[in-house]
Amino acid sequence: MKRFMLVVVLFVFTTFAYSQKSICGVDFGSSYEAAKSILEGKFGKADSYENNKLYYYDREYAGFGFDAIIFTFQSDGYNTYFNDCFFGCKFTDITLAKQFHNILLTKLCAKYSYPRIGADENGLPWAIGGKSPVSGYEPGYHLFMEKDDKDKSYYVCLGYGPYNYVNEEF
Repeated sequence: MKRFMLVVVLFVFTTFAYSQKSICGVDFGSSYEAAKSILEGKFGKADSYENNKLYYYDREYAGFGFDAIIFTFQSDGYNTYFNDCFFGCKFTDITLAKQFHNILLTKLCAKYSYPRIGADENGLPWAIGGKSPVSGYEPGYHLFMEKDDKDKSYYVCLGYGPYNYVNEEF
């Protein structure tokens, strides 16, 4: 019985140790108003607001410049919950985009162990890792690249979430 309890305690500890609790100083699950206040102190006023989203353009975070950072909030009709964060960076050179992707992946691997790594049907790399703050079975982040054939550019994207804080069930 003692071994079983030890295993359970270690599992819970490792789940919480590798889960994504916050980003940019804002705890996931925070209200729109609380998050907005923290983000305005960090990044200034949002460049645009739309449907429970805050958009910041051309901002720096963790020493990296991003073309866009988007914070999304889930609502149950009464309360709002910070549940999704997206960082995006645009490149016209695939080599530079892959280098940036690898730099971000190295940073993420230092914080979260054992990501799943692969490539999509176009050969562009992706990685999934960490743990969701609301579920130990869902990943905490998704790092990927996308190609935009229209403007011949590549996007390196890092997303945290969406995490479901509104548990509507039957």
